[in-house]
This record gives sequence, structure tokens and C-alpha cells, in this order.
Amino acid sequence: MNKEIKKFFNANHISLDNKLAALYKNQCPSEAQVCDLLEYAHVHVFFDTTYACDLSCNHCIYSAGSNTPLDFIPVQDVSFLVNQARTEHEHVCAFALFGGEPTLAEIHNNGYFKTVADTIRNNNSSLRMSTNGNWINGEHADYLIQQLVYIYKTVPRFQLQISVDRFHKNSVQSATNIIQQLDNYQEIRGKYPIVIRGFKFDKEMAEHFNSMETKNIDVRTYFNFKLIPSGRASSLANLTEGPSNNLQTMVLGNDEIPGNIALTAIAPCGLCNRFQIELHFTPDYKVFAHDALDYHKYITDAKKPDGTYKTYRQIKRDIAKSIFARYQQQIKK
Repeated sequence: MNKEIKKFFNANHISLDNKLAALYKNQCPSEAQVCDLLEYAHVHVFFDTTYACDLSCNHCIYSAGSNTPLDFIPVQDVSFLVNQARTEHEHVCAFALFGGEPTLAEIHNNGYFKTVADTIRNNNSSLRMSTNGNWINGEHADYLIQQLVYIYKTVPRFQLQISVDRFHKNSVQSATNIIQQLDNYQEIRGKYPIVIRGFKFDKEMAEHFNSMETKNIDVRTYFNFKLIPSGRASSLANLTEGPSNNLQTMVLGNDEIPGNIALTAIAPCGLCNRFQIELHFTPDYKVFAHDALDYHKYITDAKKPDGTYKTYRQIKRDIAKSIFARYQQQIKK
């Protein structure tokens, strides 16, 4: 992969919009170039710990719900994959515990969060956790609050994300209760924030959390769609800051099929502003990246036939092949 391209996508002073514009304008005509692209991309590693959830929302892109079996990624596998990233010198921007509802992993496997937190601390990495917060109203509330406090104290860069929206009954009150409970612990003052996530049309919800007064917890809101509207990339195409036009670069696409068919599978990172891909490890030993424009998943096996985990490099190359194969299908259409 051209060094000029790598330098461009890892430059912090270049805006996300300019990077998106470069992705849109350029093409990647071969599978080998997609593999090269992903090989040096930074990674967000998501552990989709379970697809079980106490809610069964129709809009859930993971089809999680209360009827889903209580299958979990073993915590020793999470630790192995965190450690393996360091062993391989893989550039991981953040690890994350997702679901379904990740607190079920702790409820049904006591010590799950502690093991993950200790592993993350030993690797000097960051950790995010996304929850719907409903558990604050249940019998395990006090126990889970204590586990979250332990993670905050153990992992210097821990961010708790609570999802609130009109589809989750009492979600605002649940998130408020979690914030108030955690705010009682002075030892987590100055730690990474709690982030309240919701849809951008829930203006009054955002105002509620922005007006909350807390002593120890930094509360921030992110009320927006994760989706990149299909028109956005094309509107950015006239931006000029980027690799020169004679470079064969990044993303799949041409005049008829814009590069944004894979725009969010491989895109600039909103946290570190570097080129990144999200890899989701699932309870059934799959790995996927997804294109948020249409929720298409690029899936591969997490393990080799002998039962051992693939390296991150192998996984990214398999994902790249899947991305390119879909591009070829789109061209045929």
C-alpha cells in the first residue's frame, strides 16, 4: 500500500469529511489492494458477548431478544483475543463489550467483567460497554453497579454507553438512575464519561441529560444516527484535500457504483481519526464487519478448522475477500 495513502489516512489534522471524500472518489480494483488496505487499518474490536436481551425491539439490527439462547463468548476467549492483539502488534483503537445485553454475561458468569477489566488494564487498552440500562430496575442492580465501579477503577479509559430512545420503555429514567448511583463513588471522578446515546430527533431527552448536575460522573450525550446518509459521501466528493488522483487507493466503486457501498466497513475512525475497521466477534465463533448503509455483513469464521483462533491479519484478509466479492456482485447487477 502506497505510503502517501497511509500517511494521509493516519494524519490527525485532516478532517473526517476529507477522508470520506477521498474514499468516495477513489477506486480499489483488486482484491489484493483491499487486503493491503485492511492490513494497516486500525481496528475496533467488538465482543458481541451474547444475542440474548431483556428487550425484543423490532429495530434491533442484531435480532437480539428475550427468546435468544443464553450463549456467551467465553471470558477466557475475550482475554485471549485482547492479549493476541498485543502479541501481533495489532493497532486496536478500542475494545468493546456489546450484545444483545452485555450485563447478562456478568449475571450468568460471575467475574466476567472483572476478568475483562484486568486483561484490558494489563494491555493498557481502552474499553467501552453498551447497555440498555434496564437492569437498574432488577434484582442484580446493586451487584452490577459494583462491577461497573470496579471497571472504572481498573481501566483508565473506560466508557459506559447507555442507549435511550422512544422504543425502550422507561429508558430515560433507567439511565438517570444509573448515573445517580455511580455519581456516589468519588473514586471514579475524572474517569472517562458516561455517554448517553439516542436518536437525533429525541431533543428533549438530550436536554434532560445535558442539564443533569453530577459531582463525580462526566455525562455526555450523542444523539445522532450512526448511519452515514447515502447523499453525504457524494456531497463530499468535491473536497480537494487528499491523495493525488493518480493513486489507485482505497474503496470499491466507480461512476455507476459509488465507493460508499463499503464506506462504513472501512472508514475513518470517529475516536482517533485514523483509518479503521470494526470487527465483531460473536458467540457462535464468527467475525463480521458491516456496512451501516444497508447493514450488510461481511462474515468469516473466527477459528481455523483445528479450533484455534485465526490471527487478526487472517481475519482482516478474509473480510477483505468478502468485501471484494460483494463488489463484484454489485458490478454484475
